[in-house]
Amino acid sequence: MHLFINANLSEDLECLERSTIKGVGLYRTEIPFMMSERWPDVETQTRLYLQVMNKAKEKSVVFRALDVGGDKTFQSLHKSFKNPQKGWRNSRFTMQRPSLIRLQLRAMIRARASCDYPDLPLHIMFPMISEAQEMRFVRTLIQKELDREKNLGHKIPQTIRIGAMIEVPSVVFQLNQFLDLVDFISIGSNDLFQFFFAIDRADAVMSKRYDLLSKAFMQMLKTIIDSAKAKNVR
Repeated sequence: MHLFINANLSEDLECLERSTIKGVGLYRTEIPFMMSERWPDVETQTRLYLQVMNKAKEKSVVFRALDVGGDKTFQSLHKSFKNPQKGWRNSRFTMQRPSLIRLQLRAMIRARASCDYPDLPLHIMFPMISEAQEMRFVRTLIQKELDREKNLGHKIPQTIRIGAMIEVPSVVFQLNQFLDLVDFISIGSNDLFQFFFAIDRADAVMSKRYDLLSKAFMQMLKTIIDSAKAKNVR
């Protein structure tokens, strides 16, 4: 068993010096976006990701693409933007405004290619994917950015590993197709649990209504794990 940390800011990476910690399993890229009144441009994002990669040194970092919606608010988005818990989130936001996500992907690609450890894989993980078609779409965006960098004569990472968070139950019914589109997965158990039982985990009353170890939920987790092993997806 390997220990990976979750991180929000580059300051969180100080503990990576401990030999027991193997890397960052989840770097939340949306935090700087939430703190800024303006949408960070490519140069700003590239400097941020470059700093993270250099601090992590040879340890892996999984960058989660923008996690938009729910309890996350962005000053840089229009004030009329309304986003309920089950509304315009993540992959839906990406498909609606692909140009904004492409800027983030461009920054990640440039940061990995120019960091002190350019031979390490670039790990990008997409949250709240609800169907296989959305995964195909984000893979297309990554390829467009790679082609763009090549045409400009820029260096690109030797390896890009593309992953997704399984947080929406609908994906479980498309696992055969879905797992062919990813190199790795992460089970977002908090959101998956609340969507599975149609509850709000922020509600103190409802959050205690259902057993975290319920047989139905455990069976779904087993289905995901068994399918991933069969496809050799970690």
